[in-house]
Amino acid sequence: SSGINAEWPLRPGGVRYFVRGADDTGDVANFVETEQIVRCDGNIASHVNTRGSIPLYWSQRSDITYKPYITFHSQNKQKEVFMKHMERQVALYGPNTMVSLIDDKGKKKKVPTATLR
Repeated sequence: SSGINAEWPLRPGGVRYFVRGADDTGDVANFVETEQIVRCDGNIASHVNTRGSIPLYWSQRSDITYKPYITFHSQNKQKEVFMKHMERQVALYGPNTMVSLIDDKGKKKKVPTATLR
């Protein structure tokens, strides 16, 4: 037998395209934790997947255009907020594997490079 549990914590949330990025504590918008539990022949295995907005200070305000522009905030604190987010992830879940789902051809192409500054 198996089961799936999804949880939306009481941290920064919001509607997609209205709330983006991270706050001062490293909490990200649109964060969801999903756990899959599988039981087979008396053995139990669990897999946890988390997803959320890119853990940087950024926003993308919805407007009438198809793909609104991205704005970066607090450039000097980008690495700090990213590290806070990742330290919490590792403390809660152990080693993490990160997968980027960013459109590397569009306006979001700039987002991952913000951590390198």
